[in-house]
Formats: sequence, C-alpha cells, structure tokens
Amino acid sequence: MKNRYDVIIVGGGPAGAATAAHLARAGREVLLLERASFPRDKPCGEFYSPPVRGLLRELGVYDAALRAGGRAVPAARIFCADGATFAGGFAASAACSDWAREGGLSLPRLALDNLLFQNARASGADVRDGVAMRGLLRGAHGGHVNGVQTDAGKFFAPLVVGADGGRSRVAREMGVVRPLPHLQKIALVAHYEGVPMEPDHPVEMHLARDETQATVVCGFGPGPDNTADVTLVVAEDEARRIAAAGRPAAYYDALLPRFPVVAGRLRRARRARLVTCGTFGHVTTRPVADGALLVGDAAAFIDPFTGEGVYFALRGAQMATEAILAALRRGDLSARALTPYARARRRELTPKYAACGLIQQIVHCPAWMAWLAPRLARRPALTERLLGVTGDMESPYRLLSPGYLLGLLRA
Repeated sequence: MKNRYDVIIVGGGPAGAATAAHLARAGREVLLLERASFPRDKPCGEFYSPPVRGLLRELGVYDAALRAGGRAVPAARIFCADGATFAGGFAASAACSDWAREGGLSLPRLALDNLLFQNARASGADVRDGVAMRGLLRGAHGGHVNGVQTDAGKFFAPLVVGADGGRSRVAREMGVVRPLPHLQKIALVAHYEGVPMEPDHPVEMHLARDETQATVVCGFGPGPDNTADVTLVVAEDEARRIAAAGRPAAYYDALLPRFPVVAGRLRRARRARLVTCGTFGHVTTRPVADGALLVGDAAAFIDPFTGEGVYFALRGAQMATEAILAALRRGDLSARALTPYARARRRELTPKYAACGLIQQIVHCPAWMAWLAPRLARRPALTERLLGVTGDMESPYRLLSPGYLLGLLRA
C-alpha cells in the first residue's frame, strides 16, 4: 500500500476536498483522509453566500449541485428581539458578479460535501474515508512535520494540511489554537419538511432573549422542496438546561415559541431530525508551521450566520493551493516558505473574520440592535451594503467608510 505523497490532507469537508482537488489537478500526489464515511451529514444552516456559486463552478461541481437540489436564496431578513425587522437582497451589491445575481445558495451538506469529496477522487487524489488521524509525525528532534499516524498506519509527506474542522487535531498539535470565549456556544440544528413559504423565501435570522436577557439566535434556512433548516444557537452554559430538559428535543421545543414567526411557520411541518453540536469559536496564532498548514475552520472559526463558512473553506483552499504548489516547486515546505499563504489570509480573509466577529458582538447587544435596526429598515441601501460584506462580495472596510457611517447617523 502506498504511504508516501507530496501532500497529506486531514479532513474531507469542503476545505480539504477542494484543496485535494486543486492539488491533484496540478499533478501532485495527494492523500485525503476523512475519519467519517461518505456520504456523511454535518450540522449546518445549509446556506452559502453568493460567491460560493463561482467557487463551485471552478471546481466543476456547480451543475451537479443544482441537480442535487441547490436552491437560489436571493435575500436575507432579520427579525430583532424588539420586533424591528430589516431586509435586503444579495444581488443589489455593486460588487456582485453576474454568476451571483441569483443570490446565495441553499443545499444540504449531505449532498454538497459528498459532491466535493467525490470530486477530489475524480480529480486524481487518493481518497480514503473511515480513516482517523491519531497524531502528527515529525522529523528528528520533534521539528518538521513529515506525516501522520492513523488507525490504518503511517503515511508520509513533506506537508500535512489540517482541514479537520473547528476541533482540529492538527491545529492543536501545532500549538496555535486561541479560543474565543464569547463564541463558545451550542447549536441545535433541526431539519423540517412540509414548510409553507414563498418560492423566493429569504434566509432569516431571528433574535430573542432568554430568562437572563441573553440573546438567543434562530436561523431559518430555506431548502429545496419546502424543507428548511432551523438552528437555535445558545450560550455554552445552556448545556445544563438542555440536560435538565431530559433531551435536546424538549429543550428545543420549549425555546422555539420565543420566535413566533418561525414557530407559526412550523406548526404543521414535520421535524425529520435534530442534531446538537458545540460551536467552539477560535482563531490561530499562525496558520503555518514547518511541514504543516491549516485551512477552513481549522484555521479559524467565527460562527458565521450568513453563509461565510463554506466560502472561507473554498476560498482558503484556493489560496493554500497557490502557496503549496510554489513551495513544492522550490522543495521547501518550511513555515517561512509557506508564509505567502499566511499573508494572503491576513490580507483577504482576516478582515472578513473580524467583520463577522464584530457583527456577532452587535447582534448580542440589545442596545446596539435597537439603535441599528430601524436605521437599516429605513435605508435599504445600507442593509444591502451590509449584506454585500457579510455575503463576501464587498470589502469589510466599506462598513467603516465615512459615507456608510454618515448614512447610519442620518437614517
């Protein structure tokens, strides 16, 4: 059995599968390892920002995604705890490309992740699911990473890519994880069938307050054929209340009436499944080391609510591939040689993560939302600028421009 490669990628989700496909198409020998067996599901709101359409097209899976039930989601709508609402369309962004004019995309992760995983195989990567990594292998004196120990044996490569999600073992063994305490949360993700809604139903975010006046978030993601994913996000310390309720479903059912619009819409729908998972927000002090690189949620996880997660994964895979190919050509996989990837992330993705984190802070501050929501409702153009940023089509710095801030003050 072959055990030496140019690159080993740990994690077969969107970030890992996309990186494997790009590298394999460039002629590199790639091993993609995934501990689960595909097709596998993943708790997710299942809405993806508009540029994901173009990234899927580049990977060659966009048409297959549409055939698998991909649905256009042209707009977003926010319901605040005090009753205020505001909305806007994604395609209104001045930076919106022609292929994104239909807006965001909704598709079950069961279908999307399997498409990307099988695409990596078809692109020439050695793809193995059901294989878990047990640790990184290093050279003499515990320095340069040169492979992985798995439950199927040892595999060697001058570079290991950690694409193993928000609880990345690769990142932990690199010693670069920095948790974000305010983003340690629990998500309860339910999938409903038979949900009445309009054909072009927007993705929605609903805000409410619990007994302690803490903000609780409900995300409503419209899916194909009158299905929807409804996600409740609560603070990590709610784990005790969930346990006291006896089962997650009882806690979910007790909390859902705080969102009357959603609860009314689901009154006659059937809940097909409910999954509970932790959302452990973190960043990393650096995404590269000697012989190792992080991509996707392994590099940073900010609990996005407008579909940025898959965008960060696929765009990060593009940037990682460019840096990896250059380093392989030079025969140097040191942290220094991989620094262009770190710089590219810092230049392009870090401001987006920062904007997402700032918006999360505002969402959980009732006073800020009470001030902001009516202004955005009165000035739809301001909402559309916000969606252009959260939808990965415009620079986050546009939210800090004098014109935008002045518009908010005058609204």
